[in-house]
Amino acid sequence: MNWAAAQRSSDSLVAATFDNETFVVVPMARAAGVNSALQPDPARASFTFLGSIDQFPRDLPVSFAQPPSLTSPAGRGSDAAVSHEWVITADAISWPFWPGSDDFIEHAGGRYAIGARPRNDSGRAVIFASRVRKP
Repeated sequence: MNWAAAQRSSDSLVAATFDNETFVVVPMARAAGVNSALQPDPARASFTFLGSIDQFPRDLPVSFAQPPSLTSPAGRGSDAAVSHEWVITADAISWPFWPGSDDFIEHAGGRYAIGARPRNDSGRAVIFASRVRKP
């Protein structure tokens, strides 16, 4: 087995074990430019996927390899700040498209804006998201 096959096998095992929450990607677009309102994107269809959630994850310090200093929240004895409500992870190998920052994710009646989508070399997506009001 080569490296790519082993990684794909590992991604599939993680998905089968942990991805048990249902999400819907709602594609959005701006009609007339960057300052126009978001509206449903007619060029892309919504899709459903299974994923996992880490609610209210903590930020890592700027240099998490270094011990906390007195200027960091950890060094002062308080909790670190939260930069987003959720980290959603999922096996994205079969997704029809990669959600953009204007798209929304819906889960359990809530709508979430995508804050960041760091890419990695695996088939697993990592999406940082925060709750927004439904229109």
